[in-house]
Amino acid sequence: MPNLLQGGFHADQELRSRARRYNVVSNNSTAIFRGDVLKIATTGLVDVAAAGDTDLIGVAKEFEYTTGGKRVRSPYLPASTTYTGNLVSTQTWVWIYDDPNQEFWTTSATNTSTDTAAEWEAAVGSNMDLLAGAGSTVYGCSGHQVDGTPVAGAAQFRILEIRRVPGRTYTGANLHVKVMINEGFHAFVDNAGI
Repeated sequence: MPNLLQGGFHADQELRSRARRYNVVSNNSTAIFRGDVLKIATTGLVDVAAAGDTDLIGVAKEFEYTTGGKRVRSPYLPASTTYTGNLVSTQTWVWIYDDPNQEFWTTSATNTSTDTAAEWEAAVGSNMDLLAGAGSTVYGCSGHQVDGTPVAGAAQFRILEIRRVPGRTYTGANLHVKVMINEGFHAFVDNAGI
């Protein structure tokens, strides 16, 4: 049976996990989805992360923004959502799983270096970078996953565990893996400010 695409990063033990509210940059260049990995800028505003970013803050849970004069809660934030001023009632917010020790389940892209059970077992403890695929506005889910290339050097995520499910394959795409943010660990853990 093929592995199912999970769609983004999902907090392990989500009911026990806490999300903190952050302000999203106005006029965001791309849509941001539940399960997307986010980064924080020196302005204190957050935006969607890309492969290679080292200022990761966490993973998006949900959004609140103003559209047509009404406040909306949503699993994704449309591209080019704008606001003006500093009024809390007009700003765009995202709730982020930002605990530096938070673990996440995600899927892995297909890669020749991780297409057997033995290669995946050897990948535990390695690092992998983000593959920032496009999300779905129809289903409101992320297209983010890890890129499937384990490295001993620096990368954005540490591989903690492989989900072993009877009937699932180690040779296809979308193998489920547990990860935690690794590169820079967390923007607020460093003793220097951002």
